[in-house]
Amino acid sequence: MSSGGVHTAFASLFARGLVAAGVRSAIVSPGSRSTPLALAFAQESGLELTVAIDERAAGFMALGRARVTGLPTVVLTTSGTAAAHHHPAILEADRAKIPLVVVTADRPPELAHAHASQTVDQTKMFGAHVRVALDLGLPSEASLAAALRIAAQAVATSLGPDPGPVHVNAPFRKPLEPVDDDDSAPYVARAAALLERGGPTIFAGHVRADDGAIERATQLVEGAERPLVVLGPRWGGGRALLRDRELVLVDASRQLLDTGVPVIAEATSGAFGFGAAIDGAALADAGGLCGDSMPDVVVAVGMPPVSQALGALAPRHKIVVAPAGFPDPEGTATMLVHGDGADVLARIAAGSTSATHAKRRGAYRARLERRALLVSEAYRIEACEGTALTEPYALHAVARALPPGSTLMIGNSLVVRDLDAFGAGALDQVSVAHQRGAAGIDGLLAGAAGVRLATDAAAPVAVVLGDVSALHDVGALSIIRALRGPLAIVVIDNAGGRIFESLPLAKHTELASSFERLFLTPPPPFIEGVARAFEVAYVHVDRRDALTESLRRALSSSVPVIVHVIVPPSDGTARRARARGAAKRALEMDEPSHG
Repeated sequence: MSSGGVHTAFASLFARGLVAAGVRSAIVSPGSRSTPLALAFAQESGLELTVAIDERAAGFMALGRARVTGLPTVVLTTSGTAAAHHHPAILEADRAKIPLVVVTADRPPELAHAHASQTVDQTKMFGAHVRVALDLGLPSEASLAAALRIAAQAVATSLGPDPGPVHVNAPFRKPLEPVDDDDSAPYVARAAALLERGGPTIFAGHVRADDGAIERATQLVEGAERPLVVLGPRWGGGRALLRDRELVLVDASRQLLDTGVPVIAEATSGAFGFGAAIDGAALADAGGLCGDSMPDVVVAVGMPPVSQALGALAPRHKIVVAPAGFPDPEGTATMLVHGDGADVLARIAAGSTSATHAKRRGAYRARLERRALLVSEAYRIEACEGTALTEPYALHAVARALPPGSTLMIGNSLVVRDLDAFGAGALDQVSVAHQRGAAGIDGLLAGAAGVRLATDAAAPVAVVLGDVSALHDVGALSIIRALRGPLAIVVIDNAGGRIFESLPLAKHTELASSFERLFLTPPPPFIEGVARAFEVAYVHVDRRDALTESLRRALSSSVPVIVHVIVPPSDGTARRARARGAAKRALEMDEPSHG
């Protein structure tokens, strides 16, 4: 029997199984050994196919798409080092609980451990960072039905109850291209029957918190003098993003607010900018949750906060809510509840019935809201003061420019912190996506490309990242150049990794040259050059009025636009310190009448 005929039918079954299980998109990188699957994916009408030359970018693109849709994206690569390029995206998917199905083509067993070209040991090559490592095995007549089952198994496992990446290794022998011969006819007929039947449909479940846990959490919140809900960066994707202009998490937060329980959130929580939460990061960082404002019960939902001050809260009772795992790096939790955060908050709100307690909680909520406004105003004044184009002003301007219904992908390092401090108050019904799982600075452009692909073509998408982050992901421009729809790529160019200026090492003047070389690492001028090389629209911005106009145009463009924002290199560090100081003084002035 010709292996080419076997491979074609087997790969078609696997592709059909993925679609039956709910997969709608695949990203393929070119290669020889993956030929049977690449052709099968291209011919499967239920799959939207994207080709990405750069495997590393392909992984993050698949991740960005899955983050928005909540459905696993399939990413396919050939054997050898090509497969290893997906590891950074797998790490992020693992930590952020994003469904992803990574399919790596492989050489047959007889070529293993014999120095055959492009052959490495791909068995469980991603280790503990995937939920399961599956092997399709060499195609054979006996394994036809297994192709459908393994496809469904990969999708089901990626969706939960602990969502994340899944690895499917797929070895093939030559010939890899389709062939026709009489020997394979019975095999093909059997495959055709299975294709007509299709694979199983997957109905993924979600972890529902134990009734006893909800009862205990509700009692703690009801009995607290100063209860507080803290929404950190969102777990997973899809369900927490905009869906029919509503957010499940927003609804649950509003229900709690109605009972008098204050809800504070970071911009990456999925609930900020919808009138359902207080800007918690800026308030905490300015010392606004100390003294009489210190909570005695905290319900922490989502991943650990970016804000160190929020993460460091250690009340008498701290209830950590997560779909899986134990997100408590500070070790201050007194209770862990496994369940969907929005569902847990809604059930706590439903159980909060005491009018007396609600009035007491309402006073605490009003206090925090007032203090948050004082902090927000202090930061806004600092961001908008003067006429210079600075990092804080850039984040404020981007947040203000995004219309309702937009999606903002925010980078790590300084830009996510600046968004909370200087831009969060300007967000209005904007969904924020963020690669906070492993908190890396790589793959941000490719991730934004995936978000663009998964978002309604008319809805604006923006990504904000630093110059070092942009350098890490230049290869993604090969994908971005072909995208259609508004995608504003805002690169804040502060000449290096300025977040390291907050390190104690930065204060050692005798190490200044080593500090710049080893930590700041200012990149050479590259952004305009690579934009031209990849034929991506580019605009250079060094004035406030130019930024406002460039953002307006980019967010209404039919193609991606790089908005290269030049800011004074060290200005941001001093400006953040001044803003924090002004916020602290405003809070101190608020104390006498409420001390």
